[in-house]
Amino acid sequence: MHFFWGSFDFAVTRFSGRRAPERAGADIITREAYSHEVISVGFLAWRGEMNGAAFYAYAAPEPAGLAIAPCVLKKLFTASR
Repeated sequence: MHFFWGSFDFAVTRFSGRRAPERAGADIITREAYSHEVISVGFLAWRGEMNGAAFYAYAAPEPAGLAIAPCVLKKLFTASR
């Protein structure tokens, strides 16, 4: 579980162990947070501007083609309770 921007989200984050390129203009917290390659996926129960929940995924640094890669849901499970 992560706590970001005043809200909890459920996430899985993995680090490769390889150093990432330094982010130009990043503050000390951001520079440390993204000092190594990272990929994260999660669910955010947001109540701000989005006014609803969302699934998200990101990688830093972003691999070539990631922003245009299709995201396909192969199976969906819902529970009545």
